[in-house]
Formats: sequence, C-alpha cells, structure tokens
Amino acid sequence: MHFLIKGIFNQHFIFLYSSTNSEYGWLPGREQEFENIYTFILNKLSQNSGGCMYISGIPGTGKTASVQAVLSTMHKLVADSGLESQIPTFQVIYVNGMRVSDPKQVYVEIYEQLTGLTATAKCASDLLEKEFCHNVIKKVSHSKVSEKPVVLVIDELDLLCTRRQDILYSLFDWPTRHNNHRVLIVLAIANTMDLPERLLHPRVASRLGLTRLTFAPYSHEQLAQIVRHHLSSLSNMFQPKALELAARKVAAVSGDVRRALDICKRAAEIVSSIGKGNKEIDISHINAALKEMFTTPKSEAICACSLYEKLFLRAVIAEFQTRSTEEARLDRCIRQMFALCRLEGVPCPTTSEVFAICASLGAHKLLLTERSRCDISMLVRLNCTKSDILYCLNQQPDL
Repeated sequence: MHFLIKGIFNQHFIFLYSSTNSEYGWLPGREQEFENIYTFILNKLSQNSGGCMYISGIPGTGKTASVQAVLSTMHKLVADSGLESQIPTFQVIYVNGMRVSDPKQVYVEIYEQLTGLTATAKCASDLLEKEFCHNVIKKVSHSKVSEKPVVLVIDELDLLCTRRQDILYSLFDWPTRHNNHRVLIVLAIANTMDLPERLLHPRVASRLGLTRLTFAPYSHEQLAQIVRHHLSSLSNMFQPKALELAARKVAAVSGDVRRALDICKRAAEIVSSIGKGNKEIDISHINAALKEMFTTPKSEAICACSLYEKLFLRAVIAEFQTRSTEEARLDRCIRQMFALCRLEGVPCPTTSEVFAICASLGAHKLLLTERSRCDISMLVRLNCTKSDILYCLNQQPDL
C-alpha cells in the first residue's frame, strides 16, 4: 500500500509542476512537508481509516499555509484532472483555538460545521462522541450529516488546554476508534513540539499513536527564496546581498518568513521615500529597516520583561485575536494567561500579582489600562504593535 500511495502522489506531483496554473499554491521551501501532509491524508482516505497528524513548529514557519495548500490542491486536482477515483471526496472542518471564547466552544464549532446545526458545548460534545466513536447503529440521525470522511484542522491547538485536558484527549482519541462509522482525520497544528507529552499522561500520549511532523525554522536560503517568490517582479529591485542580509538576520533569530517580508517591504519604503536617484535596494536600506524594527526602546523593554510579563503579553494578544478587537477585559486576559501558564508548566499568578504585572508593563509604556477603574473587569490595550511583541518574544529562550 505504501508504494501505491507513493506512486499516486508522484502522479499528482508531476501534474502540479507541469501546470501553469498559479492557483496551485506550492510553498517554496516546504516541499517535503507538503508531501508528508498530502501523503498522510491520501493514505488515510484510501484505506478508509482515521488518524491524527500532530504538526508543530514556531510561528511563521508555514504550518497552517502548508495544510491549507494541501487541502486546496487535493480539491482542485480532482476538479481539474479527473482524479476522483484516487482522491475520495471529503469534508473539511477548520477551527482555530484563538477564535473560540472558551476551549469547550470548539465542540460547538465542529458540530455546527459538520451538521449545520447549533448545540450547547456539552450537547455538541456528546453528539460528536456518538458520531465519531459509535458504530453505525448508534450514529447521529440527522439528515444533514453526510457520510463523507472528515478532515478536521485544529489550528492554535495550544490554546485549547484545560485543567483536565479532556478536550485534547477527545480530539486525539476520536480518530483512533476502530468501530467508528465516520472516518475522521485530524490535523492538529501547534507551536509546542512536545505538547501531547507535556499535557497528557505518557501512556495516553503513546496509545494515541500520533503521526508527527515538525516544521523547522526556515534557513536563510529558504527565506531568500520565499521573499523573492512573494515580491515577484519587485525582487529585481533588491541587490542579491541585500536580500541575503535580511534572510540571514531573520533566520538567526526566528526563521519567521513574515518578519523577513516586513523588513524587505520597509526597505522598499525607505528607498521610495528618498524620491530620487537609484531605486535599487542595497544593504544600507536593509540595515536601516533592521535598525528601525529591532533597536527601538519598546523592543528593548519587551526583551527585558520577566517570564510572567511575557506570558501576560502573549495572553493579551491571544484575547485580542479571539475577540477581533484591540482592547480586552482583564479577567479574560487572565484566563488566557492561566492557559499559557499550564502549557509552560509554571504556577499561575494570584490576582494581586497580575495587577502588579499590569502596573510594571504600564510603567514601561507597553500596556495601557482603563484609568476609571482598577478591578478585573477593567479594559487593557497594547501600547505597541502585536507583531513587534511577538517577534521580540520569539527571540527569547524562556518562551
């Protein structure tokens, strides 16, 4: 079966590279990871069996983009090249841990996308348990539920941690049930490499039999290739050594492709602002962009924060992304912080300690708090950009 699946992938691979259609969003520097995810899904679909792939790596290394590219490519290959017999049709469900107000709401989101129906978190959990873990006689009897295999993508899995870890256990356990009538393939995306071992009992983690895929930080060669790909015709404006410098600087710290693109875009803005003379972007322009981004007083203050201050900043950003807003109540940020503390294996701070953290961050001009009140319902805002905070925190070895 392995050789059959490999042969089918090679056929699809040839089709991708022979096609001039740019819709097949191949990711430079992630060809092997693309193949691994593609082959895993194809293997499970062909064998009509469930499974879970745990995909980990630091932010900005292409995890989510690779998964989305694989799923999009599989659907388009069927439509464009008539490969229905080789790729069974399947339903994709996508949930993001940052976009649910409470970890248990992930059950509600999955159930709604699966059936088109709404339910409470407890009811949705029970119905999903029956759907994915019981035999056909006990299945959920909703006419809107199709029998297609389900590919469940769980992004930002780190933020679904709870004290009992029952949510993580269910998500990892459902695909392994041998008596389920609905094939479930889970692609769990997280920033933490050893999250299953850290949060689940070792025996439980080993029994779940996860397939693992780790996205290493991009090398400077890969970053340069990706930047050229994204900048397209504008890449001709960059001297080769200028692109290489930007790529090397980012690769040495985090390998985050988004930061490399930000540096190059800022360098282009600097050249454009000059308004005359040679428009070519050289090393001096890259250095100017780097200096702006990494040597500001705020970036230095972020790097000097204590562990708990850094955790709180991450918690605030997570809450902002959950609510799609630029301010949040302190009690909601505390909930996010406690989840991160459990993930990092450090004691949760007391409420008075959280107020002290807020005061310290406020004194360093990194956080703004509501002046009219001083309780857990007060609003907090960041006094610097989320991208700057995340980049500085990703440079730190303790987080």
